[in-house]
Amino acid sequence: MSNSTVSGKIQEISEHLKANIIEPAEREAKKIIDEAQQKSVEIIAAAEKEAQGITLESEKRAKQKLDSVEAALRLSGKQAITTLKKALEGEILNRTLGQPLALVLEDEEVLKAIISEMVKAYVEHDFSGEIEILLSEKNREKLKNYIKSESTKAIKDGITLSFESVGSGCKVIFKENHAVFDFSAEAVTELLAGFLRNELRSYIFEQ
Repeated sequence: MSNSTVSGKIQEISEHLKANIIEPAEREAKKIIDEAQQKSVEIIAAAEKEAQGITLESEKRAKQKLDSVEAALRLSGKQAITTLKKALEGEILNRTLGQPLALVLEDEEVLKAIISEMVKAYVEHDFSGEIEILLSEKNREKLKNYIKSESTKAIKDGITLSFESVGSGCKVIFKENHAVFDFSAEAVTELLAGFLRNELRSYIFEQ
């Protein structure tokens, strides 16, 4: 076989291989590469989207936590202010009412007037049963003779002095009727404070 014939055969085989194997293989390889590149783009995009979602969720949770902390701090601040206002209000009322009233209600003449009025009410309203009176230890001794004289005023069951005591002022109890009339300094202060609190708060905290 001549050289030209061999060359022709080789050329023919080469073209056949190129057309039927190499070129299709190159096209398939390019297709695979293109698909891989597209897939990688999609994977990266999905990963970025997921990461963004995680970031947004983290930011949302962080904001919710911050809002919760701020709300708790605001509430604590309001509660602290309310507590402070009440303490200040109590101190003012104690100094302007409590302390002066405690002194007034330790006065013998004031206590005699209270007891006398309660005995008068007892008689006028036809109550029955024993009257019990609570005083401070100091005034129990001072007023025992006065109370003994009051017990003769149509009070069948008499008046007894309780061994219990109050700090200042007195308590009068109509025992059979379970009625307690509290004239202690604490009770009278609280009673009067109820009328003054709103005006006091307005004056102190809204100026």
